[in-house]
Amino acid sequence: MPVEVLREATLAPPFKFTKGVSPLRVAGTAYTDPHAFGSMLFDLGTDPGQRRPVIDDEQELRMATLMRDLMVASEAPAEQFERMGLPATGPLAQEHLLCREQAGQVETSRRRPLRAEDFPRSRIDVTTPISTLLAEPAAVSVLRAHLGDLVDGPLPGEVLELGLLDVAGVAVGLIPTATLHRIADELAEL
Repeated sequence: MPVEVLREATLAPPFKFTKGVSPLRVAGTAYTDPHAFGSMLFDLGTDPGQRRPVIDDEQELRMATLMRDLMVASEAPAEQFERMGLPATGPLAQEHLLCREQAGQVETSRRRPLRAEDFPRSRIDVTTPISTLLAEPAAVSVLRAHLGDLVDGPLPGEVLELGLLDVAGVAVGLIPTATLHRIADELAEL
């Protein structure tokens, strides 16, 4: 774990299963945006390949309630309930259901992968290794304008040798397609 991450770590209140010992709470870094995929349910008995998401409010309500109850039994921290959009107590209702509302995201996440030929090519572009982009102040300005903190945060070494197109393909939702196109257009002008 990087020293920078440990400097910001705090102790969280103990759980029953930690026998009174406070666990270390560290900031997380998401290399993908799970929200980009949308919430989905599948009937694994009839659809083991998970090709047909189930949109059934009654089933989703039942499954969300079961998940919330397991989270309570497992002493999930309050921020996990917030992340999942579920109340820690009380009944779940229509406003806690997401499958129908996010069906469009599910379809978007199933589109064909982006390809290099979808973007303008130039001396530096979305296929250029990130380490090379970060060595050019003009490219850094373009990246910072569209990606903000991602540019300045600690990046794992393996990411530095990938291009933005590769990162967008692996970390779905991290760099939206429209943003990647804007970055590509601006890099082509440098």
